[in-house]
Amino acid sequence: LDSSASSSATSSTEASTSLGDPICEYHQVTIPTSQSGPPRQDISVEDLTPVLNELLEKSGMQQGTLTVISRHTTTAITINEREHRLQQDMARFLLELAPPDERSSAAAR
Repeated sequence: LDSSASSSATSSTEASTSLGDPICEYHQVTIPTSQSGPPRQDISVEDLTPVLNELLEKSGMQQGTLTVISRHTTTAITINEREHRLQQDMARFLLELAPPDERSSAAAR
């Protein structure tokens, strides 16, 4: 629920008193890339943990579920140990699956 939205069946005052505090919060977070320069066709693995931990601390949430989505079509979110060799294996696999074209900085690998 968005705490600012009101239901067509009840007035916004009625809804806020019957539902109590918001049960859902929405936050948009931008995760900076570790790559420098302009965007390029390359694979990067970013650790979202510090940013999400900071968001949770600020929210005061003690129990619940944190759902992370990406609004970018070429982004994937997975849960893995942050292990350098795993990152290399993932990059190698993805580059074999979908080889880069001549515009890519990954083509030089």
